[in-house]
Amino acid sequence: MYHLCGHQIRRDLIEKKFSCKDLAEYFIKRAKSTNKKTGAFLHFTEQLAINQSKLIDEKIQKKLPLPPLAGIPISIKDNICISRYPLTCASKFLIDHIAPFSACCIKFLTEAGALIIGKTNLDEFAMGSSTEFSAFHSTKNPWDLSCSPGGSSGGSAASISSRACLLSLGSDTGGSIRQPASFNGILGLKPSSSKISRYGLVALAGSLDQIGPFASCAEDLALLYDAIAKPSDKDLLTLLSNHKSSHPFLKNSLKGKKIAVPWSFFESLNQDVKDNFSKMLNHLKGVGCEIYEIELHELAHSIAIYNVITSIEAFFNLAKFNGLVYGRRSKKGENLDELYSLSRGAGFGIEVKQRLILGSHLLCSQKGNHYIEKAQILRKTLASKFHQVFQQFDLIATPTTPSSAFKLKEVSEPNERYLQDLFTISANLTQSAAISIPSGFCKKGLPLGFHLIGNSSSEPLLLSFAFALEKITNSDKFIPKLFDMEIYDE
Repeated sequence: MYHLCGHQIRRDLIEKKFSCKDLAEYFIKRAKSTNKKTGAFLHFTEQLAINQSKLIDEKIQKKLPLPPLAGIPISIKDNICISRYPLTCASKFLIDHIAPFSACCIKFLTEAGALIIGKTNLDEFAMGSSTEFSAFHSTKNPWDLSCSPGGSSGGSAASISSRACLLSLGSDTGGSIRQPASFNGILGLKPSSSKISRYGLVALAGSLDQIGPFASCAEDLALLYDAIAKPSDKDLLTLLSNHKSSHPFLKNSLKGKKIAVPWSFFESLNQDVKDNFSKMLNHLKGVGCEIYEIELHELAHSIAIYNVITSIEAFFNLAKFNGLVYGRRSKKGENLDELYSLSRGAGFGIEVKQRLILGSHLLCSQKGNHYIEKAQILRKTLASKFHQVFQQFDLIATPTTPSSAFKLKEVSEPNERYLQDLFTISANLTQSAAISIPSGFCKKGLPLGFHLIGNSSSEPLLLSFAFALEKITNSDKFIPKLFDMEIYDE
């Protein structure tokens, strides 16, 4: 069953080719088995999936209509709350923490009939681009176990790439959905800021964070997006947004769509990635799209703007993790200051500490105020430039990442890690919608991604591009050889 897409699973359930309970047990078993190689999961929610499967089987038996995600196995990044299940954010600080409530997206998934089989690994508190900064273990890329699956949602992406499940939810602050999607040869969507409620997501940087879906095929991605992109009384932005179903637009013609390409930004790009990118643009020309070259010099400032904003917002968002209410409390502190310092010192990893120190420095130093003000001005300038571009063009195209997946422990310098998000950060800074689409492989046999950025509320258009390109590249059939088989526990 692992080679099926989610919408095919739902169809086969209706035709009674297998029971939903059998389906749940199959994917839980497969997930536990593949996890020994990938380390994609931190916890399994077996009973939750079995209970949901029984409800679906009852509906089938009574011949009731099935919800849109009925029986489709899904994994959830472990910074999203599921009531009465662990919520660790891959940090020692929250190693024993149990979520007291469920995120809005989890409520919507349950209503849609999805089978939640487990919580996936991530870089601690979503700070990283390789899933090596988890306090528990690194996750490995199913295409090459010596390589990174990307981050911070690397566990979610690897769980689909290894076909431990068919759908997943991650979070994206600067590319944390799209970069892992590219490294794993799957689809990853970063929605507009008002479409999916962030209630129940542990915040890194509130003005940039977004929950978003992963899938192996475009139709599944559209079904998952539609299931969770709903208004919620827990999130005012979603109440103000116009929620339109994307699934009916999947097969729309792309003829005449205008694609803007900032070619000058790719001068030093890896030739393998550049050739792959050009090939995808030719595919778009073949379906009637028009390609235009534009200048986007403002993109050069994206990483600097991002680092200033995320460090400051993370400093405020993680202030509550002090050993008093959340997380583990040090037993050595003799006063409040010592309690805070010792609890955080023992609980936080190196990447989190570095970003919090930078945030503290920026807020406290005189020079820091200068950087903060400049970052906000440049962010507004970038948003204004994007607005101008979208007045003339439908989408902006770039590669998703500057390279294919790198070796674990290969990228150690912070600046090198931040460059992984070179092409993705701008969508978060401008609160645009964006998607990574599988685009083939580099000479080493590792997946590459094609990145499209659209205006706010352009998700249906982005998904229609994903659907059209999938028919050309057959990317929904991409499965790593190591996992293209039935896998059982020994």
